[in-house]
Amino acid sequence: NFTRKIKNFTYVYKDSKIIFKSETKSFKKIQSINPSKKNFTKFITFDIETRTINNKMIPYCLCIFDGKTSYSFYLSEYNSVDQMVLAAIKLLFTNHKKDDTIYYKYNGYIVYAHNFSRFDSIFVLNLLIKYANENNFYINIIKRDSDLINISIGSLNGFEINFRDSYLLLLGSLRNLAKSFKVEDKSIFPYNFVNNPEIDLEFIGNVPEFTYFSNINIEQYNEYASKFNNKLWNLKLQTIKYCVQDCKVLYRILIKFSNEIFNDLGVTLKFTPTISSLSLRTFLTKFLSSKVEIPIIVGDTFNFIQQSYTGGHVDVYRCHGYDLYHYDVNSLYPTAMIKAMPCGNPKYFEVNNIPLEDFVFETNFNDPLKRPYGFFEVEVTTPDYLEHPVLQTRVLTKDGYRTVAPLGTWTGVYSSTEIYNALDNFGYKFKIKRGFLFDRIVMFEDFVKYFYNMKCNTPKDNPRYFIAKLIMNSLYGKMGQDYKMESHVIVDEDELMDLIQNKDIQVSSVIDLGKVDIKNLNENHSSLFPDIVPSFNSLSLISYLDNNKYLGDNFELLNSFKGSISAASEIVAEARTDMALKIKYLTDNGYIIYYMDTDCFVLNKPLPDWMVSSKELGKLKLECKVNEGVFLAPKVYGLKTEDGKEIIKVKGLSRDTISRDLDFETMKSLLNKDKSL
Repeated sequence: NFTRKIKNFTYVYKDSKIIFKSETKSFKKIQSINPSKKNFTKFITFDIETRTINNKMIPYCLCIFDGKTSYSFYLSEYNSVDQMVLAAIKLLFTNHKKDDTIYYKYNGYIVYAHNFSRFDSIFVLNLLIKYANENNFYINIIKRDSDLINISIGSLNGFEINFRDSYLLLLGSLRNLAKSFKVEDKSIFPYNFVNNPEIDLEFIGNVPEFTYFSNINIEQYNEYASKFNNKLWNLKLQTIKYCVQDCKVLYRILIKFSNEIFNDLGVTLKFTPTISSLSLRTFLTKFLSSKVEIPIIVGDTFNFIQQSYTGGHVDVYRCHGYDLYHYDVNSLYPTAMIKAMPCGNPKYFEVNNIPLEDFVFETNFNDPLKRPYGFFEVEVTTPDYLEHPVLQTRVLTKDGYRTVAPLGTWTGVYSSTEIYNALDNFGYKFKIKRGFLFDRIVMFEDFVKYFYNMKCNTPKDNPRYFIAKLIMNSLYGKMGQDYKMESHVIVDEDELMDLIQNKDIQVSSVIDLGKVDIKNLNENHSSLFPDIVPSFNSLSLISYLDNNKYLGDNFELLNSFKGSISAASEIVAEARTDMALKIKYLTDNGYIIYYMDTDCFVLNKPLPDWMVSSKELGKLKLECKVNEGVFLAPKVYGLKTEDGKEIIKVKGLSRDTISRDLDFETMKSLLNKDKSL
C-alpha cells in the first residue's frame, strides 16, 4: 500500500492495485481591479410613448434628455413612425466639423431607456442599424438570453455611443425607483385615451375621464384635473410633458446612483451595464483579498461542476390550511456566501464506486473540517421514506426537464456540503465515482457584511438601502455565468440559412429586422462565410454559439470573463443545506410545512424567539400571519392575511394580470378535481 506523486498526478495503491488517481488542474485566477479615479456621468435618457390600435403598438412620441436640454419628437410632425425615430437617432449623432476633423456632441455617452431591451429596442433597433451602416459606423452588440446588454455604435476615429437598458441595472419600475432615490416622481397620464383610433394626435379638449387612467384613485384624478382649472387639455403638450418628465426622472436617478457607488466604492457605471456586473466589479475593486485564489473554471471541469448548479428548493406539502405563519430568511444567499468557498486549483480524481465513508485518503472522514471537499459524482440512495427529501436532481418528463427532490436511487453531481448533510442528517447513502477536490477559504464575508450592515442601518426610503440590497444579492449569479460567449451579428436570409445549417453553430435567437437597405454588414462574421455575397434583402440579428471556439481547455478566454462556477454552485448548495437543516428542526419539533420556496416557509405555528429576527443575517422574519392559504404548485399560491390582504403569486403571470384576473376564491376553487383556469 503506497502513494506515488508524479508532476500533477497522484496515484494511491492498495494491495498493489490503483484504487485512487488524481490530476491537479491549473486555471487562471480572478484578479482585483483598481478603483476608478473619476466618476462617469455622461448619460442621456430617452423614452417612447405608444398607442395600441387594432392590437398593434405604434410609437407616437419620443423624448430625449441629455442632462441640460430635452428634445421631443411627435408623430403628427412626421410622415411616418420611421421618420420620427430616425430624427431622434440623428440628434444623438449630431456632429460639427473643424479643421477637417469631425467632432460629435455626444461622443462617449451612454444612452439609457428603462426596459430598453424588452420594449423600446423593438422600435429603434432596425433603424439604428440602418443609420449606422449608412454612415459607415461599426456596431457591436452584447446580448445574453433575451436581454440586450449593450449596443456600441462608433467609428474608427474614436467616436462611440452606447445604448443600454437601465432596468438591467436598477431593477424596479420607474415610479418605485423615483421613490427610492427621492427624485421628482413620475406624473400620471391617460394611457387608454390614445388607444381610441378616433382620437386625433392633435386633440384639444376636456381632460379625459377617470376611466382612461390606470393605477390611480379618484382623489389623484381629481387633483390632476383641477390643475387645468377649466382650461383645455392638449394631448400633444401633455404627452410630451409626461414623456420628458420620465426622461428627467430616469436621468436624476442614474446621477444619484452613479454618485453613490463612486463615492462609496470607487466604481462607475461606464463598465457595468447590469447590476450583476456592477456587483462583481465592486467585489473585485474593494473586497477581493490578495490571499484568495478564485479559479476561473472552464472546459470539461466547468461542464462537470455545472451539473451541481441548480436552484432553490421549492415544494408544496399541503394544499390548503388555516391559521398559518409565513416566514422569510434574512438574505439566504448572502448568509451562504460568508461560509468557506472552493479556492485554488482543483484536483480531479477517480475511484471505483466505493462507499463515501471509505473515501478517506489523507483525510479524517469523521472530522467535518477534514473531510474531502469539492464536487463529486455519486450514486445516491435515499431512505425508503422521507416526507421532505432534500437532494435535487433533474428528470426528463413529457413537458421537458424538471428539478425534483425524489426518493430512490440515481446518479448525480453534488457539492460535498450537500452530500454530507444528506448523509449525516437524513439517512442518505452514497457511493462515490469521481469528482474535483478543492481547498477552501472564506472569500465573500467582508463583501456581505459591508452591504448587509449598510442595509440594516439605513432607512428603507434611503437610496443606500436599495443600493446595498441590489449589490449584495447580485454577485453569486454573476459568478455562475457561462464562460462561453455568444456572437451577435446582422445577416441576410442566405447567411441565416448557412448559420442554421452549420452543425458547429448553435443559433439561440433570431430577431427579424425587416428589409433594411444598408451599405455594409458586420465584418465580424465574414471569416465564417467568406464566399457569401450579401443580397441586402430581409435582415436579422442572430445570436449564436460557435462550439469550435471552446474545444478542450486550450482556448483564448475573454479578458472580461471573471466568473467561477465552483463558487456559485457552492453558494446555492450552502443555501439549500441551510434550508434543509431548518426542515429537520421543524419536522423534529412537530411543525407542519405547508409550502416552501427557496428562502421561505409557510408553517402551522409560530417559530421560537431564538430563530426569529428581522435583522440578524440568516434568521427568519415573520412576513405575515395567514388566515387561509392555498398552495397549488411550486410558485403558485394564494394567501388571505390576518389584516385582510390577499397575496396571489403565479409564476409567469404579471402583477397586472393577477390583479385583474385572479383573487383568492378563484385560486381556492382550483383545489377541486378537474377545475381549471
